[in-house]
Amino acid sequence: MQLKQIAAWGRPNAASGPGCGDFYAQNFTLDGLPTNTIDEFGNVSFFSGVFSDAVPGTPDNIVFADSVGGGRATLMGANTYTGTTTIDAGATLIMGAGGSITNASTLTNSGTLRVDAGGAVTVAEIANNATGTITNFGAVAAALNNAGIVNNEFAAPTLAADAKALATPAGDGVWTGDVLSNTGSIFNSGTWTGNVLSNAGAISNSGT
Repeated sequence: MQLKQIAAWGRPNAASGPGCGDFYAQNFTLDGLPTNTIDEFGNVSFFSGVFSDAVPGTPDNIVFADSVGGGRATLMGANTYTGTTTIDAGATLIMGAGGSITNASTLTNSGTLRVDAGGAVTVAEIANNATGTITNFGAVAAALNNAGIVNNEFAAPTLAADAKALATPAGDGVWTGDVLSNTGSIFNSGTWTGNVLSNAGAISNSGT
Protein backbone atom coordinates (compact mmCIF):
# COMPACT_ATOMS: atom_id res chain seq x y z
CA MET A 1 0.00 0.00 0.00
CA GLN A 2 1.34 3.41 -0.95
CA LEU A 3 -0.29 6.69 0.08
CA LYS A 4 0.78 9.52 -2.20
CA GLN A 5 0.33 13.20 -1.42
CA ILE A 6 -2.22 12.71 1.32
CA ALA A 7 -1.53 14.98 4.26
CA ALA A 8 -1.82 14.31 7.99
CA TRP A 9 -2.25 10.57 7.77
CA GLY A 10 0.08 9.61 10.57
CA ARG A 11 2.16 7.18 8.46
CA PRO A 12 0.85 3.71 9.34
CA ASN A 13 2.80 0.51 8.99
CA ALA A 14 2.37 0.11 5.24
CA ALA A 15 2.75 -3.25 3.57
CA SER A 16 6.05 -3.86 1.84
CA GLY A 17 4.83 -5.96 -1.04
CA PRO A 18 1.96 -7.79 -2.74
CA GLY A 19 -0.11 -10.27 -0.78
CA CYS A 20 0.01 -8.40 2.54
CA GLY A 21 -2.97 -7.02 4.41
CA ASP A 22 -3.18 -3.81 6.45
CA PHE A 23 -5.67 -2.15 8.77
CA TYR A 24 -5.65 1.66 8.92
CA ALA A 25 -7.67 3.01 11.85
CA GLN A 26 -6.61 6.67 11.68
CA ASN A 27 -8.30 9.55 9.88
CA PHE A 28 -6.90 10.93 6.63
CA THR A 29 -6.89 14.53 5.43
CA LEU A 30 -6.70 15.06 1.68
CA ASP A 31 -4.23 17.79 0.83
CA GLY A 32 -6.06 19.70 -1.89
CA LEU A 33 -4.12 18.34 -4.86
CA PRO A 34 -5.80 16.45 -7.73
CA THR A 35 -3.11 13.76 -7.46
CA ASN A 36 -4.11 12.32 -4.04
CA THR A 37 -3.63 8.61 -4.72
CA ILE A 38 -3.94 5.39 -2.80
CA ASP A 39 -1.90 2.77 -4.66
CA GLU A 40 -3.16 -0.61 -3.50
CA PHE A 41 0.12 -2.16 -4.69
CA GLY A 42 -1.42 -5.62 -4.81
CA ASN A 43 -2.40 -5.53 -1.12
CA VAL A 44 -5.63 -6.09 0.79
CA SER A 45 -6.21 -3.03 3.00
CA PHE A 46 -8.97 -1.76 5.26
CA PHE A 47 -9.64 1.85 6.28
CA SER A 48 -11.93 2.44 9.27
CA GLY A 49 -11.10 6.13 9.64
CA VAL A 50 -12.53 9.12 7.78
CA PHE A 51 -11.19 10.78 4.65
CA SER A 52 -11.94 14.51 4.81
CA ASP A 53 -11.19 17.78 3.01
CA ALA A 54 -8.19 19.78 4.21
CA VAL A 55 -10.31 22.94 4.20
CA PRO A 56 -14.04 22.53 4.90
CA GLY A 57 -16.01 23.60 1.84
CA THR A 58 -13.07 23.17 -0.54
CA PRO A 59 -13.50 19.89 -2.45
CA ASP A 60 -10.55 17.51 -2.33
CA ASN A 61 -10.24 14.51 -4.63
CA ILE A 62 -8.94 10.97 -4.31
CA VAL A 63 -7.73 8.33 -6.78
CA PHE A 64 -7.58 4.59 -6.10
CA ALA A 65 -4.96 2.78 -8.20
CA ASP A 66 -3.18 -0.57 -8.18
CA SER A 67 0.24 -0.53 -9.84
CA VAL A 68 0.78 -4.25 -9.15
CA GLY A 69 -2.68 -5.81 -9.49
CA GLY A 70 -4.72 -8.11 -7.30
CA GLY A 71 -5.18 -5.66 -4.43
CA ARG A 72 -8.22 -3.98 -2.99
CA ALA A 73 -9.07 -1.21 -0.55
CA THR A 74 -12.11 -1.38 1.74
CA LEU A 75 -13.53 1.80 3.27
CA MET A 76 -15.45 1.31 6.53
CA GLY A 77 -15.76 4.91 7.74
CA ALA A 78 -18.28 7.66 6.99
CA ASN A 79 -16.11 9.73 4.69
CA THR A 80 -16.73 13.46 4.39
CA TYR A 81 -14.49 14.67 1.54
CA THR A 82 -16.46 16.54 -1.10
CA GLY A 83 -14.40 16.14 -4.28
CA THR A 84 -14.30 13.51 -6.98
CA THR A 85 -13.53 9.81 -6.52
CA THR A 86 -11.63 7.96 -9.25
CA ILE A 87 -11.03 4.22 -9.46
CA ASP A 88 -8.37 3.45 -12.03
CA ALA A 89 -8.38 0.39 -14.27
CA GLY A 90 -7.06 -2.59 -12.30
CA ALA A 91 -7.96 -1.13 -8.90
CA THR A 92 -10.72 -2.38 -6.59
CA LEU A 93 -12.63 -0.22 -4.10
CA ILE A 94 -15.08 -1.79 -1.65
CA MET A 95 -17.52 0.14 0.50
CA GLY A 96 -17.74 -2.12 3.53
CA ALA A 97 -20.49 -2.22 6.14
CA GLY A 98 -20.58 1.23 7.72
CA GLY A 99 -18.49 2.71 4.93
CA SER A 100 -19.83 5.58 2.87
CA ILE A 101 -18.99 8.27 0.36
CA THR A 102 -21.46 11.14 0.48
CA ASN A 103 -20.93 14.26 -1.62
CA ALA A 104 -22.26 16.16 -4.63
CA SER A 105 -19.36 15.28 -6.91
CA THR A 106 -18.71 12.53 -9.45
CA LEU A 107 -17.37 9.02 -8.99
CA THR A 108 -15.54 7.71 -12.06
CA ASN A 109 -14.89 3.97 -12.22
CA SER A 110 -12.57 2.23 -14.65
CA GLY A 111 -11.82 -0.66 -12.27
CA THR A 112 -14.03 -2.46 -9.77
CA LEU A 113 -16.43 -0.88 -7.30
CA ARG A 114 -18.36 -3.05 -4.84
CA VAL A 115 -20.82 -1.72 -2.30
CA ASP A 116 -21.47 -4.24 0.46
CA ALA A 117 -24.61 -4.55 2.58
CA GLY A 118 -24.46 -1.67 5.04
CA GLY A 119 -22.24 0.36 2.71
CA ALA A 120 -23.42 3.41 0.78
CA VAL A 121 -22.39 5.65 -2.08
CA THR A 122 -24.28 8.91 -2.49
CA VAL A 123 -22.90 11.17 -5.22
CA ALA A 124 -24.29 13.34 -7.97
CA GLU A 125 -23.20 11.00 -10.74
CA ILE A 126 -21.34 7.76 -11.36
CA ALA A 127 -19.48 7.43 -14.64
CA ASN A 128 -18.74 3.74 -15.20
CA ASN A 129 -16.28 3.40 -18.06
CA ALA A 130 -15.97 0.48 -20.49
CA THR A 131 -13.43 -1.31 -18.25
CA GLY A 132 -15.48 -0.68 -15.11
CA THR A 133 -17.56 -3.13 -13.10
CA ILE A 134 -19.92 -2.06 -10.31
CA THR A 135 -21.65 -4.51 -7.97
CA ASN A 136 -24.08 -3.16 -5.39
CA PHE A 137 -25.35 -5.13 -2.39
CA GLY A 138 -25.88 -1.96 -0.35
CA ALA A 139 -27.24 1.48 -1.17
CA VAL A 140 -26.30 3.67 -4.12
CA ALA A 141 -27.90 7.04 -4.81
CA ALA A 142 -26.52 8.49 -8.03
CA ALA A 143 -27.35 9.17 -11.64
CA LEU A 144 -25.51 6.72 -13.89
CA ASN A 145 -23.62 6.98 -17.16
CA ASN A 146 -22.62 3.41 -17.95
CA ALA A 147 -20.33 1.94 -20.59
CA GLY A 148 -19.25 -1.07 -18.52
CA ILE A 149 -21.05 -3.60 -16.33
CA VAL A 150 -23.38 -2.72 -13.45
CA ASN A 151 -24.93 -5.33 -11.15
CA ASN A 152 -27.54 -4.23 -8.64
CA GLU A 153 -27.76 -7.48 -6.74
CA PHE A 154 -29.88 -9.49 -4.42
CA ALA A 155 -27.62 -12.31 -3.27
CA ALA A 156 -27.02 -14.86 -0.53
CA PRO A 157 -23.54 -14.86 1.03
CA THR A 158 -20.67 -17.02 -0.21
CA LEU A 159 -17.32 -17.61 1.47
CA ALA A 160 -13.98 -16.55 0.03
CA ALA A 161 -11.59 -19.29 -1.03
CA ASP A 162 -8.65 -17.57 0.66
CA ALA A 163 -7.62 -14.30 2.29
CA LYS A 164 -7.18 -12.49 -1.02
CA ALA A 165 -10.34 -13.80 -2.67
CA LEU A 166 -13.53 -11.78 -2.64
CA ALA A 167 -16.40 -13.22 -0.65
CA THR A 168 -19.94 -12.35 -1.69
CA PRO A 169 -21.93 -10.65 1.07
CA ALA A 170 -25.64 -11.12 1.58
CA GLY A 171 -27.50 -8.03 0.55
CA ASP A 172 -30.40 -6.48 -1.32
CA GLY A 173 -28.94 -3.79 -3.55
CA VAL A 174 -30.93 -0.56 -3.63
CA TRP A 175 -30.08 1.95 -6.37
CA THR A 176 -31.79 5.33 -6.53
CA GLY A 177 -31.08 7.42 -9.61
CA ASP A 178 -31.73 7.74 -13.32
CA VAL A 179 -29.74 5.92 -15.98
CA LEU A 180 -28.62 8.93 -18.00
CA SER A 181 -26.98 6.77 -20.64
CA ASN A 182 -26.17 3.08 -21.07
CA THR A 183 -23.94 1.59 -23.74
CA GLY A 184 -22.84 -1.31 -21.54
CA SER A 185 -24.77 -3.86 -19.50
CA ILE A 186 -26.99 -3.35 -16.46
CA PHE A 187 -28.34 -6.27 -14.43
CA ASN A 188 -30.88 -5.58 -11.69
CA SER A 189 -32.05 -8.27 -9.27
CA GLY A 190 -32.42 -5.82 -6.39
CA THR A 191 -34.41 -2.58 -6.20
CA TRP A 192 -33.88 0.27 -8.65
CA THR A 193 -35.79 3.54 -8.53
CA GLY A 194 -35.21 5.80 -11.51
CA ASN A 195 -35.80 6.27 -15.21
CA VAL A 196 -33.77 5.12 -18.20
CA LEU A 197 -33.17 8.21 -20.31
CA SER A 198 -30.91 6.70 -22.97
CA ASN A 199 -30.14 3.03 -23.65
CA ALA A 200 -28.00 1.64 -26.46
CA GLY A 201 -26.79 -1.32 -24.43
CA ALA A 202 -28.38 -4.18 -22.50
CA ILE A 203 -30.62 -3.96 -19.44
CA SER A 204 -31.86 -7.05 -17.59
CA ASN A 205 -34.37 -6.59 -14.78
CA SER A 206 -35.44 -9.46 -12.54
CA GLY A 207 -35.86 -7.24 -9.48
CA THR A 208 -38.04 -4.25 -8.75
